[in-house]
Amino acid sequence: RDLVVRALRRDGKWTGETALTRKDGSRFWTRTTIIGRCNDAGELVRTLAVRTDITKNKVLQDAEQKQRLLERLKDEVYVYNADDLSLCYLNRSALLQLGWTGVDYTGLTLADTNRDFNEDGFRARVAPLRTGETDVLVYESIHQGRPVEINLQLDRSFDGRDRFIGVVRDITARKR
Repeated sequence: RDLVVRALRRDGKWTGETALTRKDGSRFWTRTTIIGRCNDAGELVRTLAVRTDITKNKVLQDAEQKQRLLERLKDEVYVYNADDLSLCYLNRSALLQLGWTGVDYTGLTLADTNRDFNEDGFRARVAPLRTGETDVLVYESIHQGRPVEINLQLDRSFDGRDRFIGVVRDITARKR
């Protein structure tokens, strides 16, 4: 706020991106231009703000940036909605391990990635992430018939939705 007021006093306007919160608690992003008028004493007496909702652009930019980074990893990466466990993204390594090359996974859930998936057990395990008690969970499991280490974190997207990011590393060699 102080930065904006200083800019208005100095230049008569300020332009930037702002994160705002709706009544329902969800966040949205705007590109904002504020034009200010000061009196002879330099006090800000009037402002006019023009805001453009850029949430969709921010979400797309964020997703594209994350995807570029995740595609380079040899580890499998699974991103899925924290509420219904629907799949949002799988990197190339995950798709290859599942044999899903070229498959559209829209409408599939985490349970579709592992025939032994136990949703109640999973939700109990991730409860500390959902409550903020911990930032990361690291545990061993069996995935696609092989021992893996899973590093799981909770991520809040720009539009306020919670998603899990799971990085799965094959630890067969380590177990031997």
